[in-house]
Amino acid sequence: MQVRSPLSTTINSLLAPRVQPLQVTHNKSAAVQPSAIVSLNNGNALPAVYSLNPAKTVNTAGLDHSQLSILMSTNVRGAQADAFQGLGKALLEGLTDHPQGITLSAVAETGEAQARQPDRAVALTITTASGINVSLGMTRNQNGLVVELKTEGGELSEEETAAIAGLADAFQSALDGVSAEPPSLNIQGLMDLDSTLLKAVDLQTDVRKDADSIQALKLHADSSARALSYKTDAVAFDLSTDLSHPETVGSYGQQQQALASWASQLDSARARGQGDKNLIDMFRNSFMALNSRYGSNEVDNRLNIITRTNDNIVQENLSGLADYSANFKQADKSPNPFRKDERDSFAYSSSQRTERGTAYNLTQKTTSHLQASYHQPLDRTVPLALTLEASSQNYSYHQIDERSAAETTLAFNDKGDVKSVTNATEKHNVETVKKYNAGRLIEESRTPYDDQQTSTRALIVDSLKVDHRSSR
Repeated sequence: MQVRSPLSTTINSLLAPRVQPLQVTHNKSAAVQPSAIVSLNNGNALPAVYSLNPAKTVNTAGLDHSQLSILMSTNVRGAQADAFQGLGKALLEGLTDHPQGITLSAVAETGEAQARQPDRAVALTITTASGINVSLGMTRNQNGLVVELKTEGGELSEEETAAIAGLADAFQSALDGVSAEPPSLNIQGLMDLDSTLLKAVDLQTDVRKDADSIQALKLHADSSARALSYKTDAVAFDLSTDLSHPETVGSYGQQQQALASWASQLDSARARGQGDKNLIDMFRNSFMALNSRYGSNEVDNRLNIITRTNDNIVQENLSGLADYSANFKQADKSPNPFRKDERDSFAYSSSQRTERGTAYNLTQKTTSHLQASYHQPLDRTVPLALTLEASSQNYSYHQIDERSAAETTLAFNDKGDVKSVTNATEKHNVETVKKYNAGRLIEESRTPYDDQQTSTRALIVDSLKVDHRSSR
């Protein structure tokens, strides 16, 4: 997304009533209107993809012996985990020669090993700025492999076709990532939409390792919102970014600094809560992808030679990032058979919301919340191996609940100038530790920590108050 709104529209835009085309959770008793909360509620396209039957699919005329058909035959003879290898790229690039769509199938050899493999499906929809939908469905099941690429709502222009083909490498990278072991989310390239030609991208994948496991990805990106949800047997997380108010976005340097700070806070939470590094890295990389490369509002430094402008003051007191929401949770584990209610867990959430309060103030609030629990050996030199034997029950059990919030409020005078800036922070942390020796509780501690701070800087003195008292 390219930010085109000048920074000078910031105050007027944010103090005026907002148009919110996306889903928003309203609180009728509150006077503020938060930024839009993105929700992935655009339906599930995968059932339609799963219904595709390789044995009954009629191939597009003239493609039975094409390079694409050869690639299909190669993939169907390989492992189902590699069923979509190279196919995503080839199909989107093939749209140039077949703008009306492609239908192809490759029938698999029957066998018990193939029958035990889980069905896999991918659904991609690209919507052009002119309203045309290009949808791609791919499924691999025990009968074989089938792909269907179709165009609905009009005829693609050469420029639109080229723009869609330009996403071929990014689409294939995303497919290769979720199909890898361990999986990765390579979604950065799908964020780079040419908004003059392409309106939105929606991607759904189900590429589980076996019939009893889960691995589901859902991604949406357009010029006003980005959202992602991901779920496996080990983790579930969802992210959303609100791009409907580009005037709140800061400079590129501000964004990089804010992203680095967010990553540092996540690393700190992972270390304190003993979270899984690989899963949290996947979450971190996804957050970076959704909250990067959406444009910036650069300020001409030549305007600051003598004094800062009001726009500078607004920008430097906001984070620079668009509003976001990020939630992460690992699957709980019960490693101690002697006390199964003691779970190893890790959950982390953070958000930023920029809100209009009264007619003369603007507030940006960021929050984070860590909830975690884990086991550690009393003797760090001895690996933890909890069993029903009392000799193994020498450990400490930690439970952590940490909440923090930071709020910046800009107050404006009736001329629209920033009158004052108020910064408020608060932290509420509690850690409970239980220590056991041979399964017997020998020590229990609870450590709370609470801190609140508020400071206000006056930037404009509206009137001078003179003390008329006489003095001798």
